[in-house]
Amino acid sequence: ALAYLPPLTVATDNPLTPPKIELGAQLFFDARVGERSCASCHQREHGWTAGKAPSDGELRVPSLHNVGYLGQLGSVGRHRTLESAIAAELEGHAGVSADDAAKRVAAIAGYDAAFRRVFGRAPDGRAVVQALASFCRTIRSGNAPFDRYEQGDKSAISPAAAEGWRLFTRIGCGACHTPPTFTDDAFHTAGIGGIEAKGRAAVTGNADDLGRFRTPPLRSVNRHAPFFHDGSAA
Repeated sequence: ALAYLPPLTVATDNPLTPPKIELGAQLFFDARVGERSCASCHQREHGWTAGKAPSDGELRVPSLHNVGYLGQLGSVGRHRTLESAIAAELEGHAGVSADDAAKRVAAIAGYDAAFRRVFGRAPDGRAVVQALASFCRTIRSGNAPFDRYEQGDKSAISPAAAEGWRLFTRIGCGACHTPPTFTDDAFHTAGIGGIEAKGRAAVTGNADDLGRFRTPPLRSVNRHAPFFHDGSAA
């Protein structure tokens, strides 16, 4: 656990273990698992995003910082679990189904033995997804100077930052960017991208959800440029 962050809620059928996390990390960075690696889009040096604006009509690659805290995944909330989101992303962006990824992995020296140690069986799609989800849940951002400030150390941040926090709460930014994860995990219309951007309506089919996108978390936000779901702010 990280100081100042709540305990993670982990799927009961996929408990976190160090060997599973390590296996997931290997898979995350290995381009042989699919047509490209997870890390090709979720780059550590860019705050686990792609570090660039998306192509026309696409959504920005979301950061994986504290992804384990989100109840609905993606900018428009297509998935309710990290496992289902990863399975979809494998097919959509790595170019393979989870089962096909497992077949690829099984043919790579060392992986079969690793899966048998961690899962007690040969690689399969479910195990690939669970290992990747376990690693992603460890990508956490906490224990910031602001956290120490909130705990009573008023010297932890600058006077300008303290004034910024006062304005942040006074103006109402914190109503959506709610501590400690700095997101309410909900969908709002911010007037970005225009009403033609379907947003949450692409999932719900509800016209009231047109242009609604998830409140992005602000943890490690200085590493997540470009900003907004469409990457329109450098």
